[in-house]
Amino acid sequence: MLVERKPEAPYDRTALSKFVPSGKMDIKDVSHMLKEDILQYVDRVQGEVSRLDTRE
Repeated sequence: MLVERKPEAPYDRTALSKFVPSGKMDIKDVSHMLKEDILQYVDRVQGEVSRLDTRE
């Protein structure tokens, strides 16, 4: 299961925070961390985690 605040798939935040501002990469070229063929097997929930109980 993948819980994300935003509806888009997770993206490469390193590229977004380093390469885009420096002009070395265009924002449209920032890749998603998971490819679509993998995402089809992942249960995705849009929301925010408020608590995590690893024993349950």
